Amino acid sequence: MKSRAYGLLVAFGMCCAVHIHLAAQQHSLQPEYTIKHFTPENGLGTVQTRGIVQDKHGFIWAGSRELVSRFDGYNFKVYQFDPKNLLKSSYTGGILSLHTDREKNLWIKSELFSKYDPKIDSFMHYKPNLQLSVVTRICFENDSRIVWFGTFNSGLYSFDTESGETNHFINKSIDSLGNVLSNSIRGISDRDSFLLVATLKGLWKFDKERKIFNRPKCNPKDSTILYQKNIWEIFDSQNEDEIWIFPSGGLIRLDQNFTITQSFNFPRTFNSVMHTRDGQGVFWLGTKNGIFRYDPVDGSSGYLEGGAEIARLANNIFIDREQNLWLGTESYGLFQFSPSKIRFNHFNFDTPGAFITGSLYQVNGTDHLVLIRGDGHTNEMWTANLPILSSAIDSVRFQKLDINPPLQGLIMDTFVGKNKLWVCSWQKGITAFAVNTQTGIIETNKQERFISDEKKQMRSGL
Repeated sequence: MKSRAYGLLVAFGMCCAVHIHLAAQQHSLQPEYTIKHFTPENGLGTVQTRGIVQDKHGFIWAGSRELVSRFDGYNFKVYQFDPKNLLKSSYTGGILSLHTDREKNLWIKSELFSKYDPKIDSFMHYKPNLQLSVVTRICFENDSRIVWFGTFNSGLYSFDTESGETNHFINKSIDSLGNVLSNSIRGISDRDSFLLVATLKGLWKFDKERKIFNRPKCNPKDSTILYQKNIWEIFDSQNEDEIWIFPSGGLIRLDQNFTITQSFNFPRTFNSVMHTRDGQGVFWLGTKNGIFRYDPVDGSSGYLEGGAEIARLANNIFIDREQNLWLGTESYGLFQFSPSKIRFNHFNFDTPGAFITGSLYQVNGTDHLVLIRGDGHTNEMWTANLPILSSAIDSVRFQKLDINPPLQGLIMDTFVGKNKLWVCSWQKGITAFAVNTQTGIIETNKQERFISDEKKQMRSGL
C-alpha cells in the first residue's frame, strides 16, 4: 500500500511543479512509450510478420510465411516446418494467420489448421475441407469445438474439431452481385443462437439451427448503413448489450436491438490498414499517417506521438494484456511500444500557486492525501481520497479546507501521526490538526499550536 501511494504522490508532485494557472478541471497526460525493435539479431525467427497474438500463458506469438516465433518477455523460441517430423511442425505450408480461441489457446491457419499444445510443446493438426477458399475471418464457439470460417466470395464454413466434419453455407438471399458481396465475410461474432456476420454488403444474421441468413431487424433510418455499407470488422464487447462495427469511414456502436447509439467518423485523410481493441475498450488503428487511438468512453482521439514512421512499415497491430502495443512489419521485424510504468495526471485548481509539501495517510483502509501550498503569507490546505486502483485516479477530486485561524509562515513539512496532522512553519512553530479516526477527515477547527520559548522548550498556545 505504501509503494502504491508513494507513486501517486510522486506523479502528482511532478505535475504540480510547473506552476500552471488552473481551471477547475483535470487533464490526463498521454503516457510516453519506450520502443523496442526485435529482429533476428534478438532471436526473432524472421524480419517478416503476418500476425501477432498472446496466448493464455502470456506468450507473444509472431507468425511469418515460414515459421512462428514465441516470445516469453526475454527470449524468442522459433518453431519451423520440419518435413521429417510433420507431427511437431508448427505448420504445413505457408502460414496465413494466427488466432486464439475463447480460452486463449494458439491456433495457426496454414494449409492445415493447427493448435499448440503447451504440455508437449508441439502442435495438433486438423484439416477442414474449405475447398481452397480464401479464409478472411475465424470465430471460435465457447467450447472451441466448433470453429467458423468466413471467406472471400465463398460464404461461411463450420468445422467440428472432434468429428472432423465440415459444412458449407452460402448466403443466397439477394441478387447475383449482392450475393458475391454478401458472401465476402469480413467479421464474425458468435451471439449463441446466431452468428452476426459482417460482409461487403452490410450485416447479416446466420441462424445456427435453421442454417439460413437474414438481415438483423433495425431502425429503418439505420438500414442504409447496416444493410448497404461495407462492414470491415465486428468488435465484441465485455458489455453483451452492445456491439461495435467498423464500416467504411468510422466506428459505430449498436445496442442489442441493432440501433445505432454512438458513432465516430475518422479524419478525412484517414486510411486504416490494421486495427485492434484493447482490454479497456480503446480502439487502436494503424494508418499511413501513424497510430491512431480512439476511446469511446471519453471521446478522446488522436495520433500516438513518435509512431508514424513505424506505422508506415507495419502490416498488423496488437495490444497485449499489459497494454504493450505491438506492430509487425513485412521486412523490418517486430516493434513493441511499452507505456511508462508511472502514469502522470494533471489536476487543475481554481487558483494559481505551487504546492510545498504533503502527506499520505490511511484510515480504515482508505488512503488520504493532504497537500499544502502558499507563499509564506497565505497558505491553503487541500485534501482528497485516493482510489484503491491506480487506473481510477481520474476520479480523484480535491477539496480546499477552511482553516480558521489560518496557517502562518512558510510551511516546511507535514506529518500525519496516530490521530493528528502536524504542520511545521518557519519561525511560526508547529500546528496540530485533529484527524477523525473513523473518516480520516482533517478537522481544521480543532487545532493546537506549539511554539518555542526563550529556553528552546516547546509550549502550547494559540
